[in-house]
Amino acid sequence: MSLSFGTCVGLNDVEWAVGTGGIGEVYRARDTRLSREVAIKSVNAASAERFEREALAISDLHHRHSCSLYNVGSFHGIPYLVMEPVEGQPLTGPLLWIEAVCHLASECDALSACLKKPLPAWE
Repeated sequence: MSLSFGTCVGLNDVEWAVGTGGIGEVYRARDTRLSREVAIKSVNAASAERFEREALAISDLHHRHSCSLYNVGSFHGIPYLVMEPVEGQPLTGPLLWIEAVCHLASECDALSACLKKPLPAWE
């Protein structure tokens, strides 16, 4: 799903494309109802089932090293998530070992928060 400036997805006006990945695209948008910046993540049809599991997992996780999920929807049959925008740059390597350990420690901290709750059935 390619979106352009001004496209309205739910209550969100798309402002620009942030990037494209293996399963979809991410856009920066403005929530018109709450007047805040959001990120919209769309997915290609082949990854829709994986996307549903991701939405369920994110909705139950509240941690400083993860983003908040605001909404889930479908736009012209393409599923999307509306999430808290996260500033930053993609990691590029190779990293110094101490930088890698710091990033890994943050990820493990967030994952440990997930493990304190029952995991959803991922059949």
